[in-house]
Amino acid sequence: MIYDQENEEIVVDVDPGVCRLNTEIRARARDEKIIITIKSDCPAVEDLGKCIKEIDPVAALAMPYSKNPIYQKAGNILKHSSCPIPMAILKCIEVAAGLALRRDVIVKFRM
Repeated sequence: MIYDQENEEIVVDVDPGVCRLNTEIRARARDEKIIITIKSDCPAVEDLGKCIKEIDPVAALAMPYSKNPIYQKAGNILKHSSCPIPMAILKCIEVAAGLALRRDVIVKFRM
């Protein structure tokens, strides 16, 4: 059963790095599903968002990666294999489903 934290909307902002095509991901639990809305400066990420408007969180978090529906759809749509958006979508789903705590993920290059 999903714990939806009073149906709270979870919002994740992603600065993907050098491409500078920022993305906003929103997720909310509803009727044992997660409703996802994605707004992005990247046309490919916008297309990905159109494919995953609603998903079962258990299916969304499937392993291995090769069987994960978010990574499968991303692999067919996105143009860059190291794009952080699929991971960010999954983190947003996890929190909206009550399966993880809200905590920033950081990838930082040392200079």
